[in-house]
Amino acid sequence: MNDTHPKIAALQLELLRSLAPEERFERAMRFSSGILKLSREQFAQAHGELGLQRWLEAHYGMALARGALGDQYRE
Repeated sequence: MNDTHPKIAALQLELLRSLAPEERFERAMRFSSGILKLSREQFAQAHGELGLQRWLEAHYGMALARGALGDQYRE
């Protein structure tokens, strides 16, 4: 769903293109890390103390979650 008016979206794109490559990269990294943070917070809210484990399972699979968490992994 996109609720941004097409004229505003075009302006945003124009402003983004005017930035130096380093600044575009920095903004993309901040946006990406913000999305990851929100995703993990939602899993924590939905699954309590198993939030991180469930998040790892959903994004990377059970085997990698188990490997990342080691002894902390719960069946």
